[in-house]
Amino acid sequence: MPRSAFYLLVPMIVLVVWGLTTMDVVWFFTMTVVFVLSLFFYIRATKKEQQQQEAEKTKRLLSKIRHDLMNHVQVLMGYQMMNRVDKISEYLDRLAKQAMVEREISELKDEELAVFLLTLAHHFPQWEWEVQKLPTYVEQPTKTNEPIVNWLSTCIEWLAKMGENKYDWQKVVLQLSGDTRTNFFSFQVYDAENNLLPLHVPAGEWTNLKNQFKQLQLEMENQQRLILRTSVSR
Repeated sequence: MPRSAFYLLVPMIVLVVWGLTTMDVVWFFTMTVVFVLSLFFYIRATKKEQQQQEAEKTKRLLSKIRHDLMNHVQVLMGYQMMNRVDKISEYLDRLAKQAMVEREISELKDEELAVFLLTLAHHFPQWEWEVQKLPTYVEQPTKTNEPIVNWLSTCIEWLAKMGENKYDWQKVVLQLSGDTRTNFFSFQVYDAENNLLPLHVPAGEWTNLKNQFKQLQLEMENQQRLILRTSVSR
């Protein structure tokens, strides 16, 4: 139970006493003051807990970024010690392309979706992630109430469940694309040699997943690509 919840005990006791006691003006005023103060401290404590939780999330994210940066530095230093200039150039080129993709994603109008895509590796560290935003993907002209992040999270949680005992699942590619009326969010899984892996889905699991997306189109293409379709205004 959150610590802030204890501040609600006083208002609850006040309400009970209020209901069991013959009220007069002084008693009513006293109970009202106590009730208001309790709610005030509860709201303040709740806000403080939320700030602490956000700070902890940010701390973990920064730690992950620092860890990834040090990994890149160690790889480059290793190539330097072996005098592999070609490998250094190749590695730096790959990092530059990754930075360009991340910048493009960070410029999405849907800030919640942008943050979600940029922090996939932090929230789902069991795989290597690659996000591809194709030119055919079109953002909504105005922000909608469609919970795209929630839909994507559900798909990923389902993939995580399916991949619990599949140790060859190394990388997941999330691709954003579209056509004249629909945007597509598709998932594909690869092994360490970058071979596309099949997604064998039990019939019952597939039915349960589709039931969660009744208002959308969810399909499996050639047992290799999980596709979530959303309508867009153009």
